[in-house]
Amino acid sequence: MTSIEFTPCKKDVGKEFTCRVGHESLQNHKEAKWTLKNLISSPKALKILCEPRVPREGENVTLSCVVKDYYPPECEVRWFKGFQSIETAIVEAPQLCEETELYRRKSKLTFTPTKDDHNAEFSLEVIHHGRQLRRKHPLILKDFPIVKDIMVDSENVMYGKPVTLSCQVLGCDHKDLTITWFLKGDQFLNGLSSRMPPGNIKDNTIRYFDLGLTPTAFHYNKEFLCKVKHKNLQQSINKQIYLPLKSQPPVISDITMTPAEPDMTKTLCMFINVTDFAPKEIHIKWYNSWTEFSKELVTCSEPQIGSNFLYCSSSQAEFKPETSERDIKIRCEVTHSSTNTVLEKILQFNFKGCEPEYQKEEHIRNSVPHQ
Repeated sequence: MTSIEFTPCKKDVGKEFTCRVGHESLQNHKEAKWTLKNLISSPKALKILCEPRVPREGENVTLSCVVKDYYPPECEVRWFKGFQSIETAIVEAPQLCEETELYRRKSKLTFTPTKDDHNAEFSLEVIHHGRQLRRKHPLILKDFPIVKDIMVDSENVMYGKPVTLSCQVLGCDHKDLTITWFLKGDQFLNGLSSRMPPGNIKDNTIRYFDLGLTPTAFHYNKEFLCKVKHKNLQQSINKQIYLPLKSQPPVISDITMTPAEPDMTKTLCMFINVTDFAPKEIHIKWYNSWTEFSKELVTCSEPQIGSNFLYCSSSQAEFKPETSERDIKIRCEVTHSSTNTVLEKILQFNFKGCEPEYQKEEHIRNSVPHQ
């Protein structure tokens, strides 16, 4: 087998490439031919430019973008505001660059922004031979808030260790703002405070709005939302963040039994504690040997946040020994899917007259390190 690598250019279109093989057993050379019929160079879209750089409400603004280095010349260029297509944009005809022999074209969009256009995302979409390219530009109007992404003051966020979420807002008087923090859904969060950047004494247009909290397992995979409402804007500007909290596998206690000295003629109550896990989704099953207890004989408490800021729960099962049962093996199986962990506790006992014997064992099955 033989091969050759090269970087084709427009001039190579239509050229024929030949692989010729000679051998002492051949009277004539053997040849294989291939013709480069088509060549595609995918477009590059430069950064969208805004003129003026800081536009004002009610004054014309022009967004422009150059698409270059593509071949063949046919391509579609469209502008969008959010997901809505804009039909008033001007798209120039493709121009051939003599130096590269590739094409370029420019497009621009001129309009008069209203206050509702503040923070709106304008984008340019290029479709060329089935491939899509998009450039985005958020429109920021003068005297309206610029809201930065939420930052966390710790690189190693841990359960029970206080952290501060900060959202920087600039570009307007902070007295015109209403800031609220929410946790996934509509749960309002207290603990909001504001501060100026270090060394900034007089400028009222720059503020950090902070939320202090102590993460618990309840916050695992929950979205924190900061809503910034300006007095002259109908819609708030929202920023979201998820705390990088890790899932934690559960810890299970030994099975305890009441009465401590069981009587074969009475119902026995088995009890187990499950602690130190996150998130809260957990499954607890009880077995007599390999026969699962019926649901009406088992109760499981709703997981609650414990003193170590992780979830804890408990489960109880009722068991009435049969007169024919002498050696009894009670199993409790705890499954925590988020950490791919299955834990098991076993309580074995038998009856010899009035003297029961106990043996406690622990088995961990299918447990792999959590992510």
